[in-house]
Order: sequence, then structure tokens, then C-alpha cells
Amino acid sequence: MQTNPVPRQRPLSKGELAQLALKGPNVYASRAKTEHLALGGGYGAKQRQAWKYKGGQIQRAETMWLISGVKHRDPKEPPGVDLPRRLEESNFFITINTNKSPVANGVTSEVAGVAAANAMDILLQQMDRFVEFGAGRRGNPEFKNDIFQAVVKDVEWTPSVEMGPALNRLHTHTVVRLVHYSQLRINTRWLQEVFRDAWNSQWGAGHTMRMDGMPYVDVRLRQQRNAEEITLAYAAKLGM
Repeated sequence: MQTNPVPRQRPLSKGELAQLALKGPNVYASRAKTEHLALGGGYGAKQRQAWKYKGGQIQRAETMWLISGVKHRDPKEPPGVDLPRRLEESNFFITINTNKSPVANGVTSEVAGVAAANAMDILLQQMDRFVEFGAGRRGNPEFKNDIFQAVVKDVEWTPSVEMGPALNRLHTHTVVRLVHYSQLRINTRWLQEVFRDAWNSQWGAGHTMRMDGMPYVDVRLRQQRNAEEITLAYAAKLGM
């Protein structure tokens, strides 16, 4: 016998199912400040990437000690110059397909939509399980041991829940903006595991909507909001 998903912790309207917009600041990280520092020895704006910031003034955390007893130095500064981490922005577009059809499994689209919305809520609360620091070929080992709650200042998480027109498979699209003091990326494999756990928690044991394998996940990097302004600043630096 089919069972319904566990009840949502707070009511969700049909309109919210179509377009969820969940936003919330991360209160653990310090507020940003701006600074302008003239460095000699040929270490200029290109190396420091000051052109990425308005007026060439790099925004930084208020302190290098984002966690008591742990120093968070900006590794983009030259040796011997200890400054707090700079403020960065990372934007992603995430697609997750459950590969599950509510129609084929005798579940209403509204019930399945609530389950998907619940799962996306869980992902938002457990971002530290799939955001990776200082990883990849260009990863800087100085970021490797960063802690999400310490270095991520703000999260904007805007998911939508949809059902495909042909196979009626439930999927989600999410626009993510992270403002942080680190170098980060989304680990696709980790995200698959977290979503599968979150999705399966919405259905009783033996329910045909539960996943045995992994969901399809696609993560794409997007430009930050002031990308055009940054491009113009970089061109000005080159004298173009």
C-alpha cells in the first residue's frame, strides 16, 4: 500500500511549490570591510586582483580569526603580508532530476511536489555536506580545511519544482549565490548523496518513489552579479 510523505514542517501553498524562494543570511561570518593598500616591489593590481572590486578597494572580513584560534589569512597577498580574507561571490545553477514519475507511481503531483520542496529545504540546511573548499586542479590548499559556517557570509537559495512534459519526471532547478571568504565549489557526488537521503526521508519504507540509485545532478557555474563591471575594470587595468 502506498504511503504519503511525512508532513512538511510548515505549510506550503501551491504557488510556493511552483517557485520556492528561500533566502537567509549566515550569521557566523564577520561583516565585510573595504581596504586599499599600496604595495611596492612590483606587486600590483593584477596579482592582488583589486580590479575585481569597485574602485579597486578590496572588501575583506573584519578579522583574520573567523574561528577562535584559527587564522584565516588571504593567500592572494604576497608572503609577509597578513590581511583578512577577501570577500568573494560564487553563483551556481543546479538541476536535480529524481528520475521518478508521480503519475507512474500513483502519486499526485501536489504530494510529490511537497516531497521535492521538503528535500530542497533539507539541502539548504545541509549545504556544508556538499560544498567543498580549496579543491580541484586550481584549488589552494590554504582553503582546504575551511568550515562552512565560518567562511560563508550569506546564502541565496532559489529553487523551483517542475514535472517534465514527456515522462512526467519530477525535477528541480535552483539558483544559488554564495558570498564567502574562501575558494569553494559544489561537489556533485556529495550533492547526489545528500539529495537522495533527503528525498528518501519523505517516503515510507518500500515506497516506489524512493531512490535506489543516484539522482541526475548538473551543476553549472554562473557569472557573478557585477560581471560586466568587473570586465570593464579589467580592461581599464590593461589600458584597453
